[in-house]
Amino acid sequence: MPGIKLRKDGRYEVRKMQEGRRISIYTKTLNEAKKILTKLKNNKIKISKEVKKQKVYTLKQWYEIWLDTYKKPFLKPKSYEMIISSFRKAIKKFGNIPINKISSLDIQKFLNSMELNRTKERIQVYFNAILQKACDLDLITKNPFKAVERTKKRKYKNFCYNFDEQQKIINAIKGTKIEQAIYCYLLTGARPNELPQKKDFDFTNNIINIHGTKNEKSKHREIQMSQTFAKYMEEYFLLNEFPGHTEIQQTFKNICEKLKIEKPLLYRLRHTFASNHFVLRTPAKQVSEWMGHTTISTTLDIYTDIDKTATKEKIQNLYNK
Repeated sequence: MPGIKLRKDGRYEVRKMQEGRRISIYTKTLNEAKKILTKLKNNKIKISKEVKKQKVYTLKQWYEIWLDTYKKPFLKPKSYEMIISSFRKAIKKFGNIPINKISSLDIQKFLNSMELNRTKERIQVYFNAILQKACDLDLITKNPFKAVERTKKRKYKNFCYNFDEQQKIINAIKGTKIEQAIYCYLLTGARPNELPQKKDFDFTNNIINIHGTKNEKSKHREIQMSQTFAKYMEEYFLLNEFPGHTEIQQTFKNICEKLKIEKPLLYRLRHTFASNHFVLRTPAKQVSEWMGHTTISTTLDIYTDIDKTATKEKIQNLYNK
């Protein structure tokens, strides 16, 4: 109906141009929307009063709508789960605050109190996207995140697990629920949200298909499996499936803490994969393709933190098992 639009969140939006700007009023039912549209056309309603009657979402309420409407239909389950896991701290801090009451200063203080890591980087991205979408839909007049000073993305130098740490991790994961998943990260260089599932393993040709989400180049790539690893994974998938991302991350964190290994992050396994291949003298172009990087310079700049304690023979002996 002209002037009325059914939104994805189930509400009806009544639109009217007034003095060169669009006025949007939201209602729960179509009948309410029709009545308001009639009054607007007849100039029998004051816009400011109607706008005040609109529901103001808390951040938690709007975040859940944003997730279900603009993210869940377009993301893989692991990517969707990654957003939920990363944004938990922000919801705990701002969840019950109306989105029109969240200030740039409050967000800045919150971010300043956090240690620089990937979670903080993701929170910045998601917070801005959530508030920008609310702004685009006229739920708030402006995006307060625009005035926030973001922490620049850091370069992850010296971020791989050294050889001694790799040995400890491999020994510690034996017999656990995450053993095979951790090996997949170590032997494919997949990002945390790219862990291949059973359907991604081609045991006829011994190929693992990695379906990335980062960019066009990383959307799909193939990693060749050794016959030994292919048999190992095929036997595992006869009776099992990988645990969820959160369980893998938490279990891995607990194992590393017991081993007194710092920064127990799944992403470090990706760095370790690259570092091992540089020790093995694998061509940078090949490593770059396996990791789904758009340029070789990205691989060289971020992932060449060579572990000087490792040698080609050590790496081969550790993973040939």
